Order: sequence, then C-alpha cells, then structure tokens
Amino acid sequence: MLTLKVDTEGARKTLVKVCHATGDGTYSPRVPGSYSDITPGCMVVPVVHIANGVYFINKNFGASLVAKELIVVKDANVAASGSCTACFSSDEDGDEEE
Repeated sequence: MLTLKVDTEGARKTLVKVCHATGDGTYSPRVPGSYSDITPGCMVVPVVHIANGVYFINKNFGASLVAKELIVVKDANVAASGSCTACFSSDEDGDEEE
C-alpha cells in the first residue's frame, strides 16, 4: 500500500486538475478542478514529490511522499455520471505518458 500526503489548505495546497478520455483514445487538455471531482471509484493519477528526503524514526526509515497535483481522468462516455475509468498523466511540456 502506498500512502501519499495531500495538502488541502495553505500555500502548498495540492492542485486538482480534470481531463476527459475521448472515444478515439486521446485525452482532453487538463483544466482546474476541485476536490469534489474526486469521487468513489474514480481514477486519480498523482504527481508525486518526495518531501524532505528520507526520515529515520528509531530503526525504521522511509520517504515522505506528497501529492503536488492530482489528475482526475473521466471517461467521455460516463463523464456525466462522475465515474472515472481511465488513467493518464502528462508532463508540463505536453509529452504524454500512459
């Protein structure tokens, strides 16, 4: 299991963006969204940042993972119902990864 921190308030608030899967296998541009776009069963792609390097507590260690951005991908066929069924991410230069 992977646990990510999501900042919902303050200057470092985690951004939420929404895009839609189209019928031809492409995705619409990401637009600003809100936490209400994240619904049960929806697909969310996190953009992860490793915050403050590695921590040590007693004999355990690990990294603090922070979600800087959450991309909610909604399928074009079921977007009206709020259900998300696809997974997509792209970097800031517009190069796509799947």
